[in-house]
Amino acid sequence: MRIHELTLATRDVAGQSAFWGEALGLPVREYGDGAIDVSLQASTIRFEQSSPVTDPRYHFAINVPRGSIHEAAAWIEERHELLAFHGDPDEEEGATIVHTTAAPLPCTSSTPVATSPS
Repeated sequence: MRIHELTLATRDVAGQSAFWGEALGLPVREYGDGAIDVSLQASTIRFEQSSPVTDPRYHFAINVPRGSIHEAAAWIEERHELLAFHGDPDEEEGATIVHTTAAPLPCTSSTPVATSPS
């Protein structure tokens, strides 16, 4: 299944905008209602301000095409700290993830991904 649009709640819309737009350099569109859209090729992630009584947290990964893990890792490494994981039987080249200390999210994948502030 391919997800084209996804809406998530966040406590920190500005933090999401900074992470996806400034840190990763992806296109971010800001709306006057406190929401943002992040463009990821054919998909869009919309972040909306959560209610003050909720603490939304998510775990998700962004897949990259098979065979391009080194290219994707190099792209991310220019923008963020990389962590390398090896021994994944489904990925002969190992796996690489990114995390930020500002993110309370655990994130694992067999392809390069990035976590962001919730």
